[in-house]
Amino acid sequence: MLIKPTLISASERRFKQANFSPVELDKKLGDGPLKLSVAEKQRRYRQLLAQTRDAQSAQLGLERIIGGNDLDSINYLLKGTLASHSVCRIQLKDAGSNLIGYASGFLIGPGVMMTNHHVFGSPADARNSVADFDYELDVNGMERPAVRFGFEPGRLFYTNDQLDYSIVAVAAISVDGASSLSDWRWLLLSGEPGKGDPGEYLTIIQHPGGQTKQVCVRENKLLRYVDDFVWYMTDTTAGSSGSPAFNRFWQVVALHHSGVPRKNSQGSTLTKDGKVWDASMDDSLIDWIANEGVRVSSMVADMKVAIGSHPLVKPVLDGQTPPPVAPEKAVVGAGTGSRGTDLWVEQAGDSTSLVVPIRIPIPLFRKELQAIAVPDVKVATPDNARLGPPRVGALTGLPMEAVHIDQSTLGSRPGYQPNFLGSGKLVVPLPKIPASLKSKIATLKSQPAQSELKYFNYSVVMNKERKLAFFSAVNIDGSEQQDGSQHSPPPCARAAQFLRFLGLGITLAKTHETRRGFMVRQ
Repeated sequence: MLIKPTLISASERRFKQANFSPVELDKKLGDGPLKLSVAEKQRRYRQLLAQTRDAQSAQLGLERIIGGNDLDSINYLLKGTLASHSVCRIQLKDAGSNLIGYASGFLIGPGVMMTNHHVFGSPADARNSVADFDYELDVNGMERPAVRFGFEPGRLFYTNDQLDYSIVAVAAISVDGASSLSDWRWLLLSGEPGKGDPGEYLTIIQHPGGQTKQVCVRENKLLRYVDDFVWYMTDTTAGSSGSPAFNRFWQVVALHHSGVPRKNSQGSTLTKDGKVWDASMDDSLIDWIANEGVRVSSMVADMKVAIGSHPLVKPVLDGQTPPPVAPEKAVVGAGTGSRGTDLWVEQAGDSTSLVVPIRIPIPLFRKELQAIAVPDVKVATPDNARLGPPRVGALTGLPMEAVHIDQSTLGSRPGYQPNFLGSGKLVVPLPKIPASLKSKIATLKSQPAQSELKYFNYSVVMNKERKLAFFSAVNIDGSEQQDGSQHSPPPCARAAQFLRFLGLGITLAKTHETRRGFMVRQ
């Protein structure tokens, strides 16, 4: 049981002192206009103005709060998506790196994460644990690959058991060394109290039970403030400890940490189906009648006194704004396959672009890349070349220099050879373009009557409208393979031919086994 019995007991004690029925208070608050005093209205307007920096937007937001209006601009969803990027799943691991449970956490500053004290009660609890960012489903329901970061409690660790929160430093580079934490935004913490009023709905982004990231956007009404804590009705389960609770403007109101379970007349905790719960059951089965969160204003006040001078905490308390999302991204789709390669929309000013990432696997190692012979390529060293280190290729990691393609061999390039594998049935001629498409064939500038662009053992015919190949064809002789090693070719060298039909929108595949090798049409 991740939520300790002593923690639940403390929540129950505060709940009894508050002396209210969540169900009755929920009905009393209703879904209508909020009854705010003049001072409360001024406070909320001031907060909205500080966030939006626009008087008209702040006034509109205030009117919607007061009126209980659920309508919002469509960018509400995009803002929520951006806020969700800061939330991660925490894998809790012991000294032997054994998985012992799950929780949630979120970034509150550059390299600083917040979660509960009952999640990380000491630096040792964080030392071997990991944070999984982007552990969520894409729009096609496929799991996105989680990006894992370790914790560095030696650089920063602070905990407060009374307010049940901890903050810890996060490693700057992911476990696999491929990602930087700076690519993830953080959530601003405001020390001003009253970022939500009773009757408002909160949103909690969480990893319930260690599952993929989820959000509860309804039936999570803020009920009452009690000193350093706030009570609300929402759907959270084990693993949701450490989740941020947002108001409708995506300001963090509270850190979720515990709740009060429903009990029978004998004082036994009940499950959602009315049965008696016991410690052998998962605590996600408990029927929670109200949830409790720690107020952000209380945690900020504590941090100012206890660790306000720490260099990693100062940006948190100063309200350092996360770097802008440039370009702004909103996931709109994903590819098939387990990696879930995303498509996204990029917005820069008035321009909008759909970005389609392309991954091209290259089954070569660096030394093999160095051994590849590129025909007719000469390194150019112009007199006005800039001094300084050469550029480095993103794929190879090798220095890049300007290159010049030798055009003097154009006349001697034979192109694709139809009889490369042999005569008779082994001849594979180039395909013929249908008469209806001949007007779309690109021709050579030097020879307007010719459309076949020839290289060494390779030919291509282009569609001038689509800027794609109608088809391409290549001859491959395996005995000429250069793999960077000193070994001779295998006794049974393979010869092959490939035909690719792109612009025609068709694919053909055929194989023919011979003593010498094989032939493929694709």
